[in-house]
Order: sequence, then structure tokens, then C-alpha cells
Amino acid sequence: MQELYAQSVVYMTDDTEYVKGLIAKGQGSGTNFGFILDKGEKYIDLFTSFTNLFNQCDIEYYLVALSKATSNVAGSVNQIINVVWRATEDSLYDDMSTAMAADDKAETAKLFA
Repeated sequence: MQELYAQSVVYMTDDTEYVKGLIAKGQGSGTNFGFILDKGEKYIDLFTSFTNLFNQCDIEYYLVALSKATSNVAGSVNQIINVVWRATEDSLYDDMSTAMAADDKAETAKLFA
């Protein structure tokens, strides 16, 4: 998307690249109206690229998770508690990793549950 945006800025700044493309294809020198239509197509391509990024990278899931933490007090408190607990609790994960590496199912189950 960033590459498409950078390319779009170059193509939409002036009609130099538009005219070069037409001449290279043997389609004449172009018109101002044609450049405006081409610019519109570039905007649509950029919007489509953003939509694909949104859908393929599951950004909606991140936005939903963020909205729960910012839309009400209970969600904010829950997020703060989760962040603090995960930042300060590290022995549980280390112990669980050790138990799993040793194939100690009883200890793993105790730590996991």
C-alpha cells in the first residue's frame, strides 16, 4: 500500500507520467480531461488497496479489540489489568514452558488450568 501511495503521488502531482505513458503506448499526447480521469482511477486503486489491506490483515479484529478498551470504563479497567498482569507475571510462562519441554503433563495441566 505504501508503494502504491508513493507511486500515486508521483502520477497525480502533474501529468508528466500520464503523457509519457500515452506516448509510449502510441496513443497520442493526452488531454486534461483524460488526465483527470486517470487521476480518479489512481484514487480508486489506492482506496481498493487500503480495503484489501484492511480485509487481508484482519485490521477489523484489532479495531474491535481496541474499541472494547476505549469505549467504556469496564473495558478500560480490564485492559489495564491485563497489561499489568502480563507485564509483571513471567514465572508462570517460564514454568509452563519448562514443564512442556520435560513432557510433564500433570505439571503442565496444573499451570495451564
